[in-house]
Amino acid sequence: MKPENSKIDPFKIVDDFQRWDESFPDFLFDCVYTIDEASQKVKSIEHKEYLEYCANLIQSEKLLVFEKSRRMLASWMGAAYILWKPLFRPFTACHWQGKKREESNKVLQNRIFPIYKRLPVGYPWPGITTNNKDLPIENNFEIIHDAEKQEKSNIYAIAEGADQLRSETSSLLIIDEFAFQDRQIEALAAFGPTVQGGGQIIIISTIKPGTGYEMLVKDEF
Repeated sequence: MKPENSKIDPFKIVDDFQRWDESFPDFLFDCVYTIDEASQKVKSIEHKEYLEYCANLIQSEKLLVFEKSRRMLASWMGAAYILWKPLFRPFTACHWQGKKREESNKVLQNRIFPIYKRLPVGYPWPGITTNNKDLPIENNFEIIHDAEKQEKSNIYAIAEGADQLRSETSSLLIIDEFAFQDRQIEALAAFGPTVQGGGQIIIISTIKPGTGYEMLVKDEF
């Protein structure tokens, strides 16, 4: 269970929020609780040097490619990061891309939402838009910073394909299991303007021989 911080010094709240806003690694280790798939227990991210190194790369690099492994927690870090960015920045549009939109939506519902629900209590976290089952609306994790001023951010679930963002502006695109998606090189070319426009692309995947993703991992483009 997440820690119960019902009474927190107001100065600590300000200091913590400023620190978490500036540092994704601090947010990751202080605020993120995951579900162990084997034991189904909720636990925090253990502070390890290699995870801190990866978290700093995630925050700083415009284009980043991760070869997925269980120990690395790449998917959980991706889910935490795609929540962190719009959580602290209004008017941010982020996209999680899987092979199918339904798969991407499962990440919103089963990974990003549980992280949000377990954020430390006692802090003024932005609210989210939910459906009648108290879950994020399908394919759109909408974060409400100020309802009256209509200040919000969004995390969208999208399917594979180069056309998914042609008419969209994305601050952050995370592509999951890219090696198993079709027309990878065409998609990378289409998503180039996201980086050129100041956005960020993070690619996370299990390796698959003979794919565009393998060429990326081996820096053969």
